[in-house]
Amino acid sequence: VGGFIGYLSGSTVNQSYATGTVENVEGSYDTGGFVGVNAGSATINDSYARGNVAGDVNVGGFVGYNFEATIHRSYAAGAVTGLNNAGGFVAFNDDGSIVSSFWDIDTSNQGSSSGATGKTTAEMHDEATYTDITTSGLTELWDFVGNPHEDEGTDDVWTIGEPNDGYPCLTWDQNCVPVASVDLETKPATDVTDSSVTLNGEAH
Repeated sequence: VGGFIGYLSGSTVNQSYATGTVENVEGSYDTGGFVGVNAGSATINDSYARGNVAGDVNVGGFVGYNFEATIHRSYAAGAVTGLNNAGGFVAFNDDGSIVSSFWDIDTSNQGSSSGATGKTTAEMHDEATYTDITTSGLTELWDFVGNPHEDEGTDDVWTIGEPNDGYPCLTWDQNCVPVASVDLETKPATDVTDSSVTLNGEAH
């Protein structure tokens, strides 16, 4: 059972996400916030899961069971509850490859994962976590808008925006609006009777 796909085999998923709660029945195996089982040379790129995940055996914030499959540049941020073998990102990684991927150790209540790197919520909200090669666990730079830090991408796959609560979101998603920079311009303090502030080009 997965928030996006239950069983993925031999296929590729790019730039996708799941945000709903995922619950599997007692005695169940392989529950993931994004994919339950990722197998058969399947590949997941640039994706995320933010829903809470609960199950029995092999419960992962992103993937429950990763068998000989690959995950690149993805993250999980939901709470993870499993009776037997739970992981913040992947519960059980069996000969698979997990590259430059992260999970939120604060929101997941999980301090370990079978692959990926745990980060605090503050770190998950920081673009440098995904774009600065000095970040622990980062070997492939994520492609963010504006090529911040050491990001060398040109496709602008990711941004930090709303209403995604400060977590990275995908630029194709029209609900993901980058946080606008606010340019404040004030007159000298000596002119307090006629001070003005400009917000995004409009005087107030």
